[in-house]
Amino acid sequence: MIPVDRSRLNTVAAGIAALLLLLAAVQGWSLLAKKTAQQRRETAAVARWQAQRDELAPVAGRWRATFPSSAAIRDLAGLHRALRIEGLTVDPDTLAVAGVHPETDQGVALGVSRLCVRTAGTTGLEAGVRSASEALAALTALTARPDLRIGGVTLALRDGKPVLRLDDLCLVVRESDDAD
Repeated sequence: MIPVDRSRLNTVAAGIAALLLLLAAVQGWSLLAKKTAQQRRETAAVARWQAQRDELAPVAGRWRATFPSSAAIRDLAGLHRALRIEGLTVDPDTLAVAGVHPETDQGVALGVSRLCVRTAGTTGLEAGVRSASEALAALTALTARPDLRIGGVTLALRDGKPVLRLDDLCLVVRESDDAD
């Protein structure tokens, strides 16, 4: 048997153990530094997303204010109210839905649909007016609204009274469940 100096063996073993412990600590510190950097990147990404969402909040508010909710239109009376056609006389009982057409841009749904209306038995929405000047004023107000689409306009006389016909009149509504 070879004589072994126990103190020297213990010193070598302690040195190896210390080296292994130091190596594990360095690896642990490196892993902790990587995780910390990853967490900082993720936190920055969340902060950017929140900032973008906050920047879009006014746009979402204008979207809700501009386009009425489809959920708020439950019947023809609701449709008549949503049309808000001041200055024109339209009997809500004569309204009919001509079609509902989802709006898209480059194949992507925009979250709104055109709810097209007409007077029953006609191809457009017919409305009574007191005079041609009132018809022009009402038409000017209607065409300024971003939630309406009008394909064509005809002003005629019926029984000596002016009648305004709005062809392809569509109300643009939000496709959402949040009633206004």
